[in-house]
Amino acid sequence: MSGLKGERIKEELVKEIISGTMGSSGTAFMTTRELVVRKGVSLKTAHRIVGMLRDSGYLELHGKRHYIKYSAESAGKTLIGLLVTCLENPFFSSLSRSIEEAAATMNMELVIAASNYDLKSEREKLEMFCRRGVSGIIICPWGIEENEAFYKELPVPCVFIGRSLKNEKVDTVLVNDQLAAQKVAEHFIEYGFKDFAYVGPAGLSNDQRLLGFRNGLANNSIILQQKNILHLENTNSQHDLEFMTDVLGARSERLAVFCFHDLFAVRVLNSCSKLGIKVPDEVAIAGFDNLPIASEVYPALTSISYPIRDMARIAFETLAAKILSIGTAPGIARYLEPELIVRESTKGGQSGGKTAFSQNYTMFYAS
Repeated sequence: MSGLKGERIKEELVKEIISGTMGSSGTAFMTTRELVVRKGVSLKTAHRIVGMLRDSGYLELHGKRHYIKYSAESAGKTLIGLLVTCLENPFFSSLSRSIEEAAATMNMELVIAASNYDLKSEREKLEMFCRRGVSGIIICPWGIEENEAFYKELPVPCVFIGRSLKNEKVDTVLVNDQLAAQKVAEHFIEYGFKDFAYVGPAGLSNDQRLLGFRNGLANNSIILQQKNILHLENTNSQHDLEFMTDVLGARSERLAVFCFHDLFAVRVLNSCSKLGIKVPDEVAIAGFDNLPIASEVYPALTSISYPIRDMARIAFETLAAKILSIGTAPGIARYLEPELIVRESTKGGQSGGKTAFSQNYTMFYAS
């Protein structure tokens, strides 16, 4: 009997939440003891009712209190999932904000999760989106090859950002990483550097930025030495400092270091500071993404920039068109062209400038 009573009370509370009589989304829900008094149930039954409301998406737990999650305004909105690699990374937090803005303009609701550089977590978060009933997913993939078969089985439309599947046609929004990295190599060579290194993330397969940098050097008859290719973890470690010390300390000439993203570039800059190495007189450093920190550190970092808001808008509009069955051919890759922002970390005391490419995006069919 208590089970049936609990179900009945839960449905009564759902109606109250939907009607708004219990407050708007974000309002603190009654405590379990208040529910005991109000509905005349046992403490055990009250806990079960709250759990059912939470599992149904009407309540959300923050700390020790439950809060109303439902609002009449959001009822009936199309739900979209966004999976990023790491929300603590400023690039992904900025991308998330821009996609949230795009969702708001189309009266859609966004659910955001992060894989935190973990293949299993990536799959779990995507499964969670599907359980919650999303109509489509925007994915910033980490395990592009390891999880490819899993991506193909997802039951809803998907758009990928940053990396594309190897063996499957998918809609993707990409930065032209190879072109950007080649331009960094040409910039280093233009400024007279003869020794080169690359810093990328551990565990990343098919690194297009490394490939582009290596090709840019090869076009000028320069070989990127394997011993100068570093793969760092995504959090600082003593091992990383020792690894960078080996490369930075072993340089025979002025060394130019290209980093997969600006956060790695800052770590190399800090390592140079600890080792007493002058930047850019002895070591030049360039990053990728042109995060705000790139212009705030000293010396300011040369970096690859591209329009993140455009990337977010294009990805969201592509997914919305797929959900609404507004026909575009499947498997289209839209490339955003980058620009090289030159600052003091490669150019010394001279004023910064930029080598610009088109900020428009180009459409290609993914092979």
